[in-house]
Amino acid sequence: MAISSSSSSEVDNTSSTSSSLQKVYFCTSYHYSLCQWWQFPISVSFFGCRIKNDEEAVSKSRVGKWLLTGQTYLHGNKMTAQHQVVYVFLIFLGLISSSISASVGICSFNEEGTCDENADCVEKDEGKSFDCVCHTGYYGDGFQNGTGCTDGRHPCVINDDCHTRGECEDNFCVCKHGFKGDGFDVCEDINECECSGEACMCDENAYCTNTIGNFTCQCKNNYRGNGYSCSFFCSINADCHADARCQNEACICRNGYEGDGRFNCTDINECALSPYPCSVDADCTNTDGTYECECKNGYTGNGKDCAALPRTCDEIFKTKPKSADGLYIIDPDGPDALPQVEVYCDFMPDMGITIMNPKIEVVQLIRIKPEYTVEYEQQLPEIEAVADNSGFCFQVMSALCRYKAKMLDGDDYWVDRNNSKHYTWGGAKTTGKCVCGQIGACPNPESNCVCDGTVYGKIDDGKIIEKDQLPIRKVHIGGLTSGEKMDISLGPVTCGPKPFGFPIDCYEAKFSMNIKKNGPQVIDVDGPDGPANPILVQCDMESYPHVGITVIVHDQPGPTPPNTPIEYAGNNGDISKIIEHSAFCRQDVTYDCQDSPIMANGNTQIVDIDGNVKDYFPGGLPGRCACGLTGTCFDKTKQCNCDTVDGVRRQDFGPVTNKGDLPVGSVTSADLGNNSTVTLGPLMCSRREFGYEANCEALLQKGSDVSYTYWIDPDGPAATDAVDTENVAPFPAQCVMVKEPPHGVTIIHHENENYETLSGSLVLNYYYVSALQFVKLRKRSVFCTQAMSFECTTSPLFEGGAPNVQWYDIEGNAHSYFNGNGSKNGCACALQGTCDGGATSLCNCDKNDAQTREDVGNLILKKDLPTVEVKGNGPSINVGPLKCYDTFPTCSDLFSYMYFNRFESEAMVRNGEYTINPDGAGGVESFRVTCQFPKTEIPILPGNNNNGTEAPDGTDPVTKCFDINYGNGITKEQVQALIDNSKTCAQELVYNCVNAPVIDHVHYDTCDGKHQPGFAGSNGEDMCACGVTGTCASLNGEVNECNCAIQDGQQRKDKGMIRDKSRLPVCEVCMTIDPVNPQQPSRSASYEVSSLKCSDYNIGVFGSCQARRESTNSPQPSDTVYVDPDGFEKGNPPFPVFCEILAHPPAGIVVCEKVLEKRKWLFFLRKFC
Repeated sequence: MAISSSSSSEVDNTSSTSSSLQKVYFCTSYHYSLCQWWQFPISVSFFGCRIKNDEEAVSKSRVGKWLLTGQTYLHGNKMTAQHQVVYVFLIFLGLISSSISASVGICSFNEEGTCDENADCVEKDEGKSFDCVCHTGYYGDGFQNGTGCTDGRHPCVINDDCHTRGECEDNFCVCKHGFKGDGFDVCEDINECECSGEACMCDENAYCTNTIGNFTCQCKNNYRGNGYSCSFFCSINADCHADARCQNEACICRNGYEGDGRFNCTDINECALSPYPCSVDADCTNTDGTYECECKNGYTGNGKDCAALPRTCDEIFKTKPKSADGLYIIDPDGPDALPQVEVYCDFMPDMGITIMNPKIEVVQLIRIKPEYTVEYEQQLPEIEAVADNSGFCFQVMSALCRYKAKMLDGDDYWVDRNNSKHYTWGGAKTTGKCVCGQIGACPNPESNCVCDGTVYGKIDDGKIIEKDQLPIRKVHIGGLTSGEKMDISLGPVTCGPKPFGFPIDCYEAKFSMNIKKNGPQVIDVDGPDGPANPILVQCDMESYPHVGITVIVHDQPGPTPPNTPIEYAGNNGDISKIIEHSAFCRQDVTYDCQDSPIMANGNTQIVDIDGNVKDYFPGGLPGRCACGLTGTCFDKTKQCNCDTVDGVRRQDFGPVTNKGDLPVGSVTSADLGNNSTVTLGPLMCSRREFGYEANCEALLQKGSDVSYTYWIDPDGPAATDAVDTENVAPFPAQCVMVKEPPHGVTIIHHENENYETLSGSLVLNYYYVSALQFVKLRKRSVFCTQAMSFECTTSPLFEGGAPNVQWYDIEGNAHSYFNGNGSKNGCACALQGTCDGGATSLCNCDKNDAQTREDVGNLILKKDLPTVEVKGNGPSINVGPLKCYDTFPTCSDLFSYMYFNRFESEAMVRNGEYTINPDGAGGVESFRVTCQFPKTEIPILPGNNNNGTEAPDGTDPVTKCFDINYGNGITKEQVQALIDNSKTCAQELVYNCVNAPVIDHVHYDTCDGKHQPGFAGSNGEDMCACGVTGTCASLNGEVNECNCAIQDGQQRKDKGMIRDKSRLPVCEVCMTIDPVNPQQPSRSASYEVSSLKCSDYNIGVFGSCQARRESTNSPQPSDTVYVDPDGFEKGNPPFPVFCEILAHPPAGIVVCEKVLEKRKWLFFLRKFC
């Protein structure tokens, strides 16, 4: 049995030297030889080494001499030389042993004499100790210093001759398997489990169990086999490495790891593998067990597949044209430094639009906060990169002025992307101007902006279309006072591959983009694919419903002398493209002259922008102004008004409509006369004809109030969806603009407007008007007239009732009436029975007595006009021009016609003053009324609509009558004509009283002088409106027929609506006042009369009391009203009832029980209730 080498390190510091010396320590021969060199005082025996108790030997030894050179202490105690020797000896043994064991193994010292030469050194206890094992056939402890190994075999014959654990083999005693010894004296059990490495019989992953003479091997947990060979298996993941899993009883490293799966799983650096696991446009990042691929800046994808990110929304559109509008990720500069950014994409049919919004929509600037630094949802460099990668960008800027704030008032500017300041607004190029000022289209022509310091709540806006200036960085409004405010709104920076969002003209802006208000617009006349850049123009959206008009202004809008250079707001190339792409263009020219002829010797000329001189004046034809076309110039022998040189100021004007002559470059004159001026309108273009009104009345309504020759178009512009073969071209007509009442008369002249002797046939040649154009004019006019006069001596127009003269209309029909509407042949005198030849004569000329006589007539039957030929012999005849009027009988007629029949170029009429003629040609004169469509309203002159009287001082009653005079100079006959030609009329009459009864005291007369029974609202009965419904005031339960029947000194009122046309209009009101008495110490009375209102619909009549309640937002007082349950012109006529109006709940209730039994309409009321 060996003593463990680990015990050699033990030192007992507290023991005595003698006890320490008595201890036995394990020593090898190697140790012993070293100890001898160091002269350790030891003795060696079979049991080990012992230190000699010999101080002299210690002191003489080499180690002793070394130790005695100084003092040694251990745990604070001084050590003797003997102690020191022991201590060093023990340390020596431990160091040597551990050094040898750690470096080459303990059995390596066999050569130094440890084991017998016939023994093998066998390490055990993981190399911490060893045994010497004799070779086969040798016996002993194996140590040189022990029994060694001898072949001292013991002869035998049988097993009994040997040890009980031995056996006789080949006549020698040997120990049985599992034992060792000489087989005779000694057979010790071999502990097979005390082994190391290959010497072990069991698998390293098995448990070895020693038994007497044998051993067993059993595989450890998670191993299987026979013990001699064991293989590992797993059952759960916990049996494996943390980065492995148990799969089919084997530990497999997880994906991304490599190793045995049980003890070792190390991460695989996939990023270092070949081939590269990510896209070449991605960065690879190794992580535990896996890796990540991230597309590089400027690319998108999953990292395995990376595609270049679009730089704009248009690049998205090119690859995916059916993409939906929404938010998208782009990289404005591709793989360069800028990060990816989210933008809104608007996908149009042919491109993608990139939209980058400001964070704030509206910012209000004030005096103490005059500046707005714009923040966007994207960073400025990102927006700039998008702009740089786009073909076109724009940004809308808008300023709403409050409290008369003024735009561009000295210190107002905006800052672009380059930090440059612009003292303009909305895209204007001229310093100090907004866009309306740039094109001369501001509401105030003297201002440069809409917000000019005089208006509230108006807007200056526009677009910046220079992409190298975008985005707008800052807005500064520095001229605000303490009360002024400016609301600044900036739209998104909007970019695309080419110009977009711009109409090609104002027509498209109006009908495709729903822009309905006049104002500046940027248009792209040749579209986004054309070479022309977008340009700023003025759009007229309101003058005509059927077009949007592109307006190009110039720098000489006011009256200027001839020969003044003209510069347009746009270059000639852009203007030419606008004209080229428009179906119709016009430019109006007015020449105010005094002694400055136009046509005489080519004095005044129109020149286009290319310098080409025209041979006509606008509105005319070669050699003529417009008045020359109709023969209506001041001097009929000349072709222009201005050609008359007599010191009087005159005027010629008209439009240039030949596109090849536009725009007008200048108006030149060789003789300016006396301060002659030219007013040149802007160039105006659209896709359809405009500016030609249906007739002269329409021109007057559009503001043309000068009598002159105009071009008219009585059937309106041709339709765009089909070829209209019946649509006629515009033609010239003289317009006489009557000042009062204001109306326009359309006159078509012919060449024969003087007396001519009729010799067979007289054909009337009208100026520039065809038969079809006459038909269209006739259709568009309310009525037309044409004068026809005869002078005669011996040329009767009729003989024996047979006509000697006939005239023909444009359809070729012959007529023999020379006045009126054709109801009777003959002249005007025949209709009146006043002809010179007596009652049987049809004309004055029929007298035929050689005296000069005259028949003057006026043809008024529209369908027979105009006269185109007269046949006969003898008399001299003068046929006047055709005169047509668009003066409607009532406002209701005007409203109905315009509502159902107006041209698409005409706007619907609006409430206001209009001229009407209730009975047309041959009746009363036209007069001016107020139209509250569809009602016609005639006002009462101030001072006539209310008047009053008081009780007399004497004892007799006093009667006062007051005439009711109507406004605008309207006669009683005209008022009556309106009533006669209207379906319904109404007028309210109010009587205010204090102790002044109505019955037998008050009445009114109509214009024919008739006294009307009863009072307003009584429907002709001798009572007031409240008496009809039994709702008059009462003091003691009595039944009164008027409120004013009560004479209690209180102010009372009776009122009602007169609806019966036979009881209208009110032309006189008479009131009788009784004298005062002690019971009635004071009396007074007054009246109020409303304007007369007429219509083709019921006025002041309701279907029920509930309809009355719902007719206005605010409840009306309970009162007597007319109801018509059957509806207008159906069943029974309207009748009066008392309506009790409730505010809550909102209801109108008919009070039936208050109606007097004697009312003739009680039957209708009972049915209604």
